Amino acid sequence: MELRKLQRLVVDALEDIKAQDIVIFDTTPLTSLFDRVVIASATSNRQSRSLANNVRDKVKAAGG
Repeated sequence: MELRKLQRLVVDALEDIKAQDIVIFDTTPLTSLFDRVVIASATSNRQSRSLANNVRDKVKAAGG
């Protein structure tokens, strides 16, 4: 999957569950382990679990 498409998919999945303060860091020049780090805030533990589950499900459904 193309990086930009995956990044947009992750952000959209986070916005679906009302994530707050979504920030994307480009880590390409820092490490070869991953290209992006996405950080988002949630209002509760339950919401943070829902955010993670929604991102996983959306990426999986898109073939990632």
